[in-house]
Amino acid sequence: QHIRTSNPIESTFATVRLRTAKTRGCVARHTILAMVYKLGQSAQKRWRRLRGIKLLAETMKLGFESIDKRFESVDKRFEDMNKRFEDMNKRFTMMFTFMNIGFGIIILITILFKFLQ
Repeated sequence: QHIRTSNPIESTFATVRLRTAKTRGCVARHTILAMVYKLGQSAQKRWRRLRGIKLLAETMKLGFESIDKRFESVDKRFEDMNKRFEDMNKRFTMMFTFMNIGFGIIILITILFKFLQ
C-alpha cells in the first residue's frame, strides 16, 4: 500500500482547484469558501486513510532535504552565471575602452591631417 501519486498535496485538492477555476458566479468571498468547503467534504469520501503515520515525519524530512539540495544546486548555477556575466562585463568594458581610445586616436589623426594640409 503506497501513495499512488508523485504530488499528494496537489492530487488531494485537485477536485477543489478544478471546480473553482471553472465556476463563475462565485465572486463573493463567502460563496467561494462555502463551495470549497462542500467540495472538500465530497472529495474527502474518496480519500484513502494513510497507514504508517509514524513514517510521515521522516518522509517529510527527506523531502525537505531533497528540496534543499535542489536549491543549493540552483544557487550554484546562479553563482556561476553571475561570475560569467561579471567576466563578460569586464571584457566588454575593456573592449569599449579600447574602442574609445581607438576612436580618439583616429579623431586626433584626422585633426592633425587637417592642420597639416
